Amino acid sequence: MKTQRLMELAGIKKSNILLEYKKIDGPELDALCKKIARLTDNNYHSKSIIELAKFLKNTKYQKIMEFIEKIHDLEGSLPDELSTYRSSILEYLIKKVETVYGKDIADKINNNF
Repeated sequence: MKTQRLMELAGIKKSNILLEYKKIDGPELDALCKKIARLTDNNYHSKSIIELAKFLKNTKYQKIMEFIEKIHDLEGSLPDELSTYRSSILEYLIKKVETVYGKDIADKINNNF
C-alpha cells in the first residue's frame, strides 16, 4: 500500500509503469508444477504448499506449513480452522509468485493445486 500511495502522490499511474519480472526457466517451472500436481493428486495438499514456499525461499510459511502438517497427522484430519489458514497461506504465496514472476507463471503454478 505504501508504494501505491507514493505513486499517487508523485502523480504516477500504475499503467505507466513497466514491470520487470524475475525469469524462471521452463524446466525448473515444469519440475515445480509436476511436483505440486503429483503431491496434490495424492492428497498431500500441505506438502504441495511447502514445495511452493521452498521455491520462494519463504522459510516462515514453510515452517508454518510443516507444523500444520504435523497437527493434521496427529489429529487424523485437518481441522477447519487450519484448513482455512492453509488456504490463506496458499493464496499469499501465489500472490507472491505473481509479484515476482508475473501473472502467467502464477496461474500456471496455481493450476496444479
